Amino acid sequence: ALDGSEGLRCSCRVPTRAASRAEVAVPQAGRRAGSASEASVPGYGVGDALHFTLLAEDKRPLGEVTLASSIFQQAGFSGELAVKGMGANTTAYLLVSISIDGGVTFPPVPATATGYRAAVEAAEGDGDRGLELDLMDRVHARVHGIRAGHFQAYNATVGPLQRVCTDDFIYSVNACRWSKDFVQHFRRKNLSLVVRRPLMYPISVAKREGTLGLDLWYEHDSSPALLVTRVNEGPVGQWNAENPDRRLERLDRIVGVNGRGGGASLLLQLIREAPGPL
Repeated sequence: ALDGSEGLRCSCRVPTRAASRAEVAVPQAGRRAGSASEASVPGYGVGDALHFTLLAEDKRPLGEVTLASSIFQQAGFSGELAVKGMGANTTAYLLVSISIDGGVTFPPVPATATGYRAAVEAAEGDGDRGLELDLMDRVHARVHGIRAGHFQAYNATVGPLQRVCTDDFIYSVNACRWSKDFVQHFRRKNLSLVVRRPLMYPISVAKREGTLGLDLWYEHDSSPALLVTRVNEGPVGQWNAENPDRRLERLDRIVGVNGRGGGASLLLQLIREAPGPL
């Protein structure tokens, strides 16, 4: 409902410091990259969260969202934030980039929350498009590798926001939303994919009586992740209650443990053998 609206503004402040506030105009949706408004938040301190408020032209607050410092403190942040409190039938996102070196560099901007479309043309019947897929959740296909092939060639012809990347999730292929049927559609000449970037973040928990309170599943020892099938009472459930912006939920994947990645069996071993917090 707000797409292309004129006069919108966004304020950014530290919730615990009344004087720490900046306000900028919100560029219209669809404008080219580089047209964003930029401002510094005065009085910001390490560890402070940032609170964003979307404002109407008359300065009425329309919605708000808070970003925890742990999400951007180490490497900055670029991505879309879902604005809360917009009212019925209205959805809004703020595309935000945060620099931690005074505005010298910003993390690359991912694809939008609604995803992006990739149109790939290939030889009829050639089922190998150069993608290595993780189909563990039986809902989406996670890209865990890109080899030489049609998708690598496609990536060379499009900008960074439309490139299919490792860890992206394929939501549909030629309008088919069942991952079990994706392979069949990949044999067709013309492919139309809806793809979304992953939301990746660290969590920190300590095992309680040797368990995290998770049900985990994987297909084989070399599966590229551990799939969360259920969150029970325990350390992770407590983490979720205390960190609602970084919850670990069903169908999420664990791709690293204490800084190490690897196959599913190794990740499970690292969890089991960890002497302290994870």
